This record gives sequence, C-alpha cells and structure tokens, in this order.
Amino acid sequence: MFSERELILLAILSGREEWMPGKALAEMLEVGNRTLQSEVATINAILSKHSLSSRIASNNRLGYRLEGNRDQIRKYVSEKGVDPARDAFESANNILTVLLYERDYITLNEIAEKTFLAASSVSFNLEKVRKMIGRTKDAKLLVHPRKGYKLEAEEYLKRMLSVNALSDEISETGRLYPEVVEGYEILDEVKKILISVFVPEQYIVEGKAFDAFSRYCAFSMTRQLNGFLLDPVKEDHKIGETIEKIAASFAKEFNYGFSKEELYLLDDRLEELNVIGTAKKDYPETEKQIRDFFNVVEEETGLIMKADEDYLKRMSEHLYRMNRRVDVGNYLRTKDPESIEKQYPVALHLLRTCFRKVFREVIPGNEERLLVPYISALLTSPGLKVDIRIISDQPVGEIYRFRMNLYETYGPLIGRIRIFPTYLYEERFLNTDKDAIWLTSEEELVFRHKELTYIDLYKEQYQNSLISGMILERSEEMKERIFSAFEKEFKEEETVFEKKAAGYEEVLTSLTGEERLLDTSTSIIDNGTLLVISHGGKDHIRKRIRLEEPLEHGGRIIGEILYFRIGRREDAARFCEYIRKTVNKRN
Repeated sequence: MFSERELILLAILSGREEWMPGKALAEMLEVGNRTLQSEVATINAILSKHSLSSRIASNNRLGYRLEGNRDQIRKYVSEKGVDPARDAFESANNILTVLLYERDYITLNEIAEKTFLAASSVSFNLEKVRKMIGRTKDAKLLVHPRKGYKLEAEEYLKRMLSVNALSDEISETGRLYPEVVEGYEILDEVKKILISVFVPEQYIVEGKAFDAFSRYCAFSMTRQLNGFLLDPVKEDHKIGETIEKIAASFAKEFNYGFSKEELYLLDDRLEELNVIGTAKKDYPETEKQIRDFFNVVEEETGLIMKADEDYLKRMSEHLYRMNRRVDVGNYLRTKDPESIEKQYPVALHLLRTCFRKVFREVIPGNEERLLVPYISALLTSPGLKVDIRIISDQPVGEIYRFRMNLYETYGPLIGRIRIFPTYLYEERFLNTDKDAIWLTSEEELVFRHKELTYIDLYKEQYQNSLISGMILERSEEMKERIFSAFEKEFKEEETVFEKKAAGYEEVLTSLTGEERLLDTSTSIIDNGTLLVISHGGKDHIRKRIRLEEPLEHGGRIIGEILYFRIGRREDAARFCEYIRKTVNKRN
C-alpha cells in the first residue's frame, strides 16, 4: 500500500507527538521540500481511500504531525519491519554509538541487534552515519565485504564524535556498553563541578555548549579508564588556568588524574565553546576585521553598523572560536529554525557578501546561521536599559540579538539585562531578583517556575507581556506607521518572464537592463520562490517575477523570483526592515 519511503515517513511521525519541522523531515528522508509535500499528499490520499482515521497535518510554520489513530499506524509500520519508535536522527546516533564503542569490525546484523532496529533500517541509516563521520576531518567509515563496518579515527576524534552521538539521556543501545553507562552515572556530578569552576570566573557557557562539554569530560574519562587511550602528544603547550582548576576538582571528586594528552584536548575544547559570560581574552586582530566589515557595509550599502565594546568583544570571541571549530572540522550542527532566510534576509545577504570580503570565503552552513543574529542585531543602534533576565539555551548569537532589540525597543525603561543558561538558573539563580522581569525561550521552564514568561527568540522581536501592554501596543503602532509610510513609496512591479532562462541572472539582467548584477545573494524562502538581494546602484528596486518556464537553482525548481536591490544610502536601514516585512507578508 505504501512505498518504503512513505513507511519510513509514517514511522517517524507516528513515534512523535510534537510537530516535526519540514526541513528536518526532508533531511531525514534525503528528499527536497517538493518531494516531501508530494509524499505527504500521497499518504493522506491512501489513508482517506481506506477510511483510516489518521492523516498527516501540515502547517507552514510548525511543519508536519500525524493526527488520528497513531497506535494503528504505529502497529502497521512495525509489522512492515519499520521501527516507529525512533526517528532517523536517533537511529543514526545509536548506530554511531555502536561504531564508537566497538573495537573491531561489526556486521550489519550485529549492529541491528544492538540498536534494536531492523537490518533494512540500519542499512538505510548507514549513509547518514557516513555523512556524520565525514564532517569530522580524518575520520571515515570502513566497509569490509565479510567483516562489516568499522569507524577509523584517532581516539581524540572519536571523543569529539561521542559528544554528538550521546544525548543527555542514555539510550537502550548505550546501556549495552559499560563505558557509556559509567559516563551517564557521573554526568550530573561533572556538571556541578564545571559550574563550581565556571561561575566564580564569570565563564558562563551557552546551555547546549555546556551540556556538550560536560558529556565530553564525562565520556573522555570513562573511555580512558576502559582502555580507549589517546596517542601521545609530540608538542607541549601551556594549559589554561580554568582547565587546571577543572582537573583539580575532578581529581578530588573522582580520584581521577587526567593525562597530559587529555588536558591538552580539554583546553582545545574549551577554546571552541560559545560563551555568554564575561570574555577573559581579547582578540584584537578579529576586532579589527569586524570594524573593517562595518566599513565595507557602510561604503557599499549605506548601512551604519555600530557595536559597544562588550558586544564587539563577544562577537570577536565567537568568530575566533568559530575559526577553531572550522579548522579542525568540528563545526556546529545546531538545528536552527528553517525560517531564518525570511526573518533575517538582509543580515544573511551582508554575511554572504560584505562579510566574506573580510573573513572567510565560505562558512559552513550552521556556523553561518549562528552568525546571522549577530549581524541582525547590529543593523540598528542600541538604546538605553531595563531590568530583565533572560533564561535561554538557544544559540548565543540569537540571545544577544534579542537582547539588543530589547534595548532598542524600550529605551529609557531598560536598566540592565542579564542572560543565564537553564542549568545555571536552576542551580544558582532560582527565585532571585524577584523585582526583575524574567523571560525564557525554554517552554518547559514556564511550567516549573511561575516567575518566568515564555518568549520566542525567532519571532518578531517585540514579545507581548514583556513589560507592559501599553508600551508594546504603542511601539508596534509606531513601527507599523513608519513601515506603512515607507511602503507607499513603492509600487510592486509584477512581471512575467516568458522565455526559458539559463539562470536567475539572465532573468534579472533582461528585466532590469543591467549588464551585470552587483554583490548578490540568494535564498530559497518558500517552495518554488527564490529571494535575490543585491546592493549597489542609485535606487532601491523591488520586483516580483513569475517564470513561465521554471528554472533550477540549488537543486530546487524555481517558479518565482522576488528581487530587491538596496540603493539609496539615506533610507537603507528602513529599506532593510521593508524587505523583511515584505517577504513575510506574502504568506
């Protein structure tokens, strides 16, 4: 009745009660957005035809969710040999766990037995595992026709991979390995020790980065104790004071002495973490590059970007750590919202044009997405201050962008904003500063702590109920009036391009009369819509172009182009907001 891919899609959705983002679902199935939509439509047609009381609901913002008799579907796909209890990410991580803790080759059937998956499911997910391993430099998956599979990598790389494979809760696969069980048994105590070292130094680590570093410490210890030893280090370098304190605390609590090789690697991992607390180091060369970037943006677009010293140091520290991660192939794999192209179109454009002229030519996708909020926060000048506390485990750049917008929005009402990750709030700051406004981007915390108000960092920066309904209403009204007045200056040009084009450049050159496009970036913002932004020239341009003959771009079929060019300097900042709102008002 269903194809293999449709069964896998049903298995993933039947094992989850919450909404599943379309982008994540498409990545799991290794298909495009259009194919995913087609598969969902086919499944719903079959379910309806057979009078089954289930359907896949879709939502442009939330994604997909299986509604109706979930148990019936779960039983059906299970009988077909597809495991409904795990999505593809979890299955791939369990397979990677097996490869990390097996000392020799292991057959496909043995992997299936240890991961509680069907052999066909293991075979399907091994390609995802291969890609996960391939992102780490000098690590690869070996395949032997008789022996099976083996992860080939130096021990320090396996320890880095284990951070991504093992989550905060042990899986049934993990329970098969004593080294993994022992790591989870000490994980909570490891976190407490790290907090006791970090807090006095104001070294506050981003929530997800803190969890990852905690796992790295715990599982490095248990791997070492169980014979997974590091290769000797040939060159010495100075160990930082923070690592020395961590090692001393671990020695006292666990009676464990880190080897010289382990200390060097711990120091390296610490240098790669995203931190929220006060920076302990200066990066003058990186700060200079950021200022050069500001100058390039102003010269080419008219946008004036400014940052106070604290923000400049935070951004330079992030870039320094990003470069370290990229250089060793250990760059971030965060699950950012798929709407980032629509929320920050101009910031993304500046990052892909002006930023690359000063920094790297190419930035890995997820690292690029973490930088976008930093750029977005600098497109407007910060205002004054108010007493607000933000509890969040979201990417540190996104938190700082949100903080900057609070400063700008509430001006003289803002005194001071402090930011804490979840673990630090619950350990040290629970029920303190009762006069402050406490906000959190972590929805589950609202049910545990009544003083917290939930906010969504990825939506419009003005969140309701933050300070007062009156201020919010007036701010929104004023912003809308400014936007409306600016919008009246433009008449939307809708054009039909009737002939077949080799690419979007040919379409725009034909319709604008320009011989070449100046600095340009592209994003696919919706199924079949290409957003193109450029800068340079004398005037702003906005065009909506419908293509009679669709063209291919980035492996996707495009039927419409939405084109903006940032021109006049005097109103460039308003035009940036105009682009963002225009893109989002389309739906």
